[in-house]
Amino acid sequence: MVSRANDIPAAVEPAAFDAATAAVEAALAAGARYADARLVDRRHESMTARDGDVRSLSQTTAAGLGVRALVGSSWGFAALGDPAGDADARRTGERATAIARASAAVPGPPMELVAVPPTVGGWSSECLEDPFAVPLSEKGDLLTSVTTTMKAAGVAVAEALHQAWDTRTAFVSSEGARIGQHVRETGAGMHCLTVGEGETQRRSYPAFRGQYGTRGWELVRELDLPGHAERIAAEAQELLTAPLCPSGETTLLLGGEQMSLQIHESVGHAIELDRILGWEAAFAGTSWLDLGQLGSLRFGSELMNITIDPTIPGALGSFGFDDEGSPAVARDAVREGRWVGVLANPPVALAIWLVVWYATHIPAFYDYALRHEWALGFEHLAFLISGLVFWWPEIVSGYLSPVGKVSYLAIAFLAISPLSLFIYLANSPLYSFYEHTPKLGDISALADQQIAGVAMAIESNVVLLTVIAFALLRLLSDEAAPDGPADVV
Repeated sequence: MVSRANDIPAAVEPAAFDAATAAVEAALAAGARYADARLVDRRHESMTARDGDVRSLSQTTAAGLGVRALVGSSWGFAALGDPAGDADARRTGERATAIARASAAVPGPPMELVAVPPTVGGWSSECLEDPFAVPLSEKGDLLTSVTTTMKAAGVAVAEALHQAWDTRTAFVSSEGARIGQHVRETGAGMHCLTVGEGETQRRSYPAFRGQYGTRGWELVRELDLPGHAERIAAEAQELLTAPLCPSGETTLLLGGEQMSLQIHESVGHAIELDRILGWEAAFAGTSWLDLGQLGSLRFGSELMNITIDPTIPGALGSFGFDDEGSPAVARDAVREGRWVGVLANPPVALAIWLVVWYATHIPAFYDYALRHEWALGFEHLAFLISGLVFWWPEIVSGYLSPVGKVSYLAIAFLAISPLSLFIYLANSPLYSFYEHTPKLGDISALADQQIAGVAMAIESNVVLLTVIAFALLRLLSDEAAPDGPADVV
């Protein structure tokens, strides 16, 4: 089944899809069982002015192709800047598969992708006035005029800038997805610096480094930089003689730009799942959050609610589809003051759960854990955290469609079943610890292991099949429901 979205934007050229398709086909021909490719073509422009003069103008274009290939349970990634044609794309696809095959030399646990209907269509951000169609002379006049106004008001340095991006993306997957996106981002801002006796002060508008959104030049016009230039200069000078802020407990009102930055740093980076798991450690560190606190940690008062929503029109982070071709959805990060969501996706959640499921049953590790209390506690904690991650896409709305939820559970059922079957069919005891522990009756260690394999299968299958049945009933119920309210006479 193919999911239909809006039409592919005309700005995304057919040649981009041809190159992405060539890369995917080459990756599959080289042995990948799944592949996707994303070709991105980006144009950027920036202009700055200082003290009444244009100081810099930059106009650049860049293109790149990224390919992912899956061989067994191992990924391979390859990229190419400025691809010249389909031949370059095919070589990039082949290289991604070669890297995946090399990684598969040390295989991980079995992994299946979440089955979602491939999308054919696209998305464009709203743009009423193309920023690249506005004459450079008009942009220069705007920036120089506001810096002249601020400079005339007595500040030491006055600066203004604008930036614009035009990004066109073609995404193709081996499952049939074909998605085009055209995103235009625009913004501008100004600031001034004033100097007093032993101190300097700075004021910015509308925010530090400007304000941006997935819109056109109409956003810059709405900012009305000329209408605020004189005020910003006056406020900077007033700060030189303003009294110090008194200390003490009081009610604090944060400006919108400061609140956005606070949420970005304190919540946004902290809830990135790769940081929480230690998979990413940038200069800013990893994350102070622990998945065991998911659903219970209090971020703020019950009035605090934060939503991860890429569907807001005009927001800088808005998009129609993510880099894996999944449609944009809104979901909660903090609800009534409690941490309830992470920045992640269902395939990652499933992979984490399966890695923990299989790794903790490796005989050497399992025997060690049974003989050392701290290792056993760590194992149980890993089960708890990976379980929370696994079930999150199922219990929180917005991550998966009804069909996606059923497919997600079905893949999980198929992926974990081999372990219990292997334990049951093994010809000898896998875990030496149980060979020397008391057992009920005159039962051998091998028979005890076979019983454990059957018990594991029953337990996991009953849970997953029950939830799958419930999800199917919900899906059938939703499909049987009328599309809208009946007419009332």
